[in-house]
Amino acid sequence: MFAALRKLGSVCLLLTTTTTTTLSTTTTTTTTTNTTDDTTTRLLLTRYYDEHYYYYYYYYYYYYYYYYYYYYFYYYYYFYYYYYYYYYYYYYYYYYYYYYYYYYYYYYYYYYYYYYYFYYYYYYYYYYYYYYYYYYYYYYYHYYYYY
Repeated sequence: MFAALRKLGSVCLLLTTTTTTTLSTTTTTTTTTNTTDDTTTRLLLTRYYDEHYYYYYYYYYYYYYYYYYYYYFYYYYYFYYYYYYYYYYYYYYYYYYYYYYYYYYYYYYYYYYYYYYFYYYYYYYYYYYYYYYYYYYYYYYHYYYYY
């Protein structure tokens, strides 16, 4: 870009110089000088536009590449976040289910133990009661028999 401006400045200096020179020359010299200046200016402007065209094309390509990379990174990040969330949810659900199952099993076991204990206690009480009545009748019978 700076090279193009420097060339453009040299063209302006050349035009100024040739304009000053043509004031003291013939008409033929002026026409020849103007033809040379037009050709030089056209070539310089063509080069200037070509350089800027490639510069803007490169800039557009770079911007497009950066945008594509950013979009790809965003998509990857979103996929990773979704996968992590899904894994965490699955793990939490599984843990909760396991905990619930364990709690239910523990509660069932506790209930079974309590029921067993109650049954045992009832059986013991019943046995004791039976034993008590048995001895009671036994003593009563003996007592009645002897007297």
